[in-house]
Amino acid sequence: MNVTLVDLLMMNSEHREARFLPGAPSAEIVTKWPRASLHHILPPCEQTNYSLLMLELPPHGRTPKRSARRSMKEVALVLKGRVTFKLEKEEYDMRQGDMIHFDLMSPHAWLNHHSAAARVVLFNSNFTEVADIS
Repeated sequence: MNVTLVDLLMMNSEHREARFLPGAPSAEIVTKWPRASLHHILPPCEQTNYSLLMLELPPHGRTPKRSARRSMKEVALVLKGRVTFKLEKEEYDMRQGDMIHFDLMSPHAWLNHHSAAARVVLFNSNFTEVADIS
């Protein structure tokens, strides 16, 4: 198809080599649960074809079980702390620097069994199709 990854990820025809965002911009909350929260990393004015999110898990925090309506890949990188990632019947104990790649359609949840807060960066192609499972 003769399309580069950069062309695929660009939403408009304006071409910029880079967009520098000094400091930590205030992150818009996407979802807040009783013991976890999910934030946009990029400011709302940045238009992209992907979602870049920060999952914050306080001590002993957790997300509900979640899943996407269709098959969609996500990459998650633990930035801080230790977490347990549950994917259907499997569990992965993850530390800072660990990464996992999985299909968001599979039921999954994040847990922090520790007394220190944890942060996980999540990257996927369309976050709006992921929902909590009741």
